[in-house]
Amino acid sequence: MKKYRIILKVCLALSVLSSGLAGCSKEMTGLTMEPMKDIAGTWKVVQVTRNEEDLSQRLDLSAFRFILKQDYSYSFVDKFPFVVNKAGTFSLDDPQYPFYLLLKPTGGVTESKVSLQLPVKKGKTQLSMTLSPGCSTNKYRYVFEKVQD
Repeated sequence: MKKYRIILKVCLALSVLSSGLAGCSKEMTGLTMEPMKDIAGTWKVVQVTRNEEDLSQRLDLSAFRFILKQDYSYSFVDKFPFVVNKAGTFSLDDPQYPFYLLLKPTGGVTESKVSLQLPVKKGKTQLSMTLSPGCSTNKYRYVFEKVQD
C-alpha cells in the first residue's frame, strides 16, 4: 500500500511537471516598429502660454489655422504671432520619434527649429510646440488640436 502511494505521488508530480513544461512554449513575435508620425492636417490653437502664463483668454485664436500637408509644405489661415510668418516647407528631425519640427519659409535661407511633443489628451492627439521667438528668456508654448473635416 505504501509503495502504491509513492508511485501515485511520483506519477502525479511527473504529470504536473510535464503539463507545466508543455505550456511553456516560445512565442514567435515579430519585431514591432513604431509607425511614422503623421502630423499632416489642419490644426487649430487651443492654448498659448508665455513663461507658463496662459494667454489663451486674452487672444482671439478662433480663426488661426496651421496647415501641414502630406507633401511637407505648410501654410496658415489668418495672422498670428508665430515662429515663421510665411508659408514654406517642414520636416521632422526623426519621422518615428520626432522631437523637433523644422520650418523653412519659402525664399528663406534658415530653418526654424521648434521643440515638438505629440501628447494625447481626452483621446485627441495634440501638437505642442515650444519656441522662443526674439528674446530667449520668453518661452512660448502653442498647443494645437487637429480640426476634424
